[in-house]
Amino acid sequence: MKKIIGGLLFLGVMAILGTTAQAATSGRGAKNKTVVNFSATASLACKGKCSVYSVWISTGTDFAVLRDSDTANTSSSPSAYIMGLATEARQLSFDPPLIFTNGVSINCAATTNFCGVSTERGVSQ
Repeated sequence: MKKIIGGLLFLGVMAILGTTAQAATSGRGAKNKTVVNFSATASLACKGKCSVYSVWISTGTDFAVLRDSDTANTSSSPSAYIMGLATEARQLSFDPPLIFTNGVSINCAATTNFCGVSTERGVSQ
């Protein structure tokens, strides 16, 4: 009886040791979000190399602008531009993500309820 229990115990331990557990890898995806509400003031969403996964905007015919800049500004050249829809909020997702070299500055019209961007620092592969 001891040999049978010992054998079963040995097989159980071997089964546990033979099973490999794998941790989740750091998957690609946004790690940060920035939202602007009722303001034309630019906001720095991410500094340095950044990946942009999505941009969203509330209803209305306003806009949201993304600029490849390491400062929050409304004067450098736009890198991405999204128009709002009159009847529903809008979200654009990017796969692969948009890559910004210097940083991500976002701004929208002062009359926009909200606009936003989801980002990850660094370049996602």
